[in-house]
Amino acid sequence: MIVSLVGLLLVGVISYGTNFTTDLGDKLRFLRFEKKYVQIIEKIKTKKTSFKGSVNGISYDTEVDPAMRVSFSWGGILDNWKGIIYDPTNELSQIAKNNQIHINYRDRISLSPADEEYIKETTELKLLFGGVIYKVKKLGNNWYLCWFT
Repeated sequence: MIVSLVGLLLVGVISYGTNFTTDLGDKLRFLRFEKKYVQIIEKIKTKKTSFKGSVNGISYDTEVDPAMRVSFSWGGILDNWKGIIYDPTNELSQIAKNNQIHINYRDRISLSPADEEYIKETTELKLLFGGVIYKVKKLGNNWYLCWFT
């Protein structure tokens, strides 16, 4: 019984004090649907399905200019949403590496030259799927979990 209580206490501390449970849940959700996402992408590439729609309850959208990227929405409120992005160019990794840079357009004086260069390189890239990406987490290969506003 003591071991059970210690185990529950440890799990509670880890889940409350970190993003462990959220990160694990996101990863498991992605792994659960990854094969279906790949099937949808293959159908889009071979033009066996439209660029936007829903297949077996999985909503997707595609952008093809300048590169083909496919989004799989995990829902949200109005224009604030979270979802998986398939990016074969891996350009989204630029944003994933620099999530800590917060762009404040009113006070650009406080930005370092490196931050300015980052903004210049990624501003166009951040405007995807009718929204602005504010956070990116690389899940592996060409897959990213993105938050939009």
